[in-house]
Amino acid sequence: MPLVPPTVRRCTAAAAAVALAVLLTGAAGAAPRPGEESRAATHLGAATVTAPPLAATGDGFLRVASPGRRVGRGPLRSYTVEVEDGVAVPPRTLAATVERTLADHRSWAGGTNVSLRRVAAGADFRILLARPATVDALCARAGLRTVGRYSCFNGDVVALNLDRWTGATDEWPDSIASYRTYVVNHEVGHALGHAHRGCPGYGATAPVMQQQTIGLDGCRPNPWPFPQAGGRARAAPTLPPVAVPRGVLACPGTACRQESTVGERGDRRGRRRAQRRGVADGNRAVRAS
Repeated sequence: MPLVPPTVRRCTAAAAAVALAVLLTGAAGAAPRPGEESRAATHLGAATVTAPPLAATGDGFLRVASPGRRVGRGPLRSYTVEVEDGVAVPPRTLAATVERTLADHRSWAGGTNVSLRRVAAGADFRILLARPATVDALCARAGLRTVGRYSCFNGDVVALNLDRWTGATDEWPDSIASYRTYVVNHEVGHALGHAHRGCPGYGATAPVMQQQTIGLDGCRPNPWPFPQAGGRARAAPTLPPVAVPRGVLACPGTACRQESTVGERGDRRGRRRAQRRGVADGNRAVRAS
């Protein structure tokens, strides 16, 4: 019987282990069925890696069916993270992006008046990623017109437009990753009761509750509620200088937009209306398109 070198024996044993893992867990690359745990790497030596389970919602979405950690120090607001069935973005990937955004010290939990936690079910509000037509239908429940282009909060659901998630918008001069951070913080801000705000002046940092998907109105893009928290916020892209007479607000190329659907000032009345009626990032869609 010929001798088999030790290196070959080790490779053969490793290949056999991989084949056994595939037989035990199903076809490689197959998506897990709702309600079952996905074991991407079942046995690596003695270690076992288990991905969070998924569950069907019953209305066309898949959610991550395990809780995340609580962030922040104020009263708790809970949320689920869900992806429309058939959309190519994995729910676990979306959940990780949303949680990382909301756990950042520059996000809403970086203040002192709210804490946030992703839960498996029974949340205060849902965060959904869906096709434009589905988002339009969800937002229409609150009388909001998103015309296949915008995201919204309809009073119960943060509905994120898939096209904006994958391609951002021409009006956003920064990266797609930073746009995703913005749209999560903006729409969750509505879920927390915050109304729209306008650009305070040319060259200023845009408030996160400004409708930056539609336009910056001379402000610099900003994806965070508290962009200077801890002094670690990345600098926004610079805008070209412009001569502005003292006391005059410049909005180059467009009239200064005023947000009117839920009120500009973000006062108590605007906050109550935002929660009661829902707010669209693009509720001026007819005028903006």
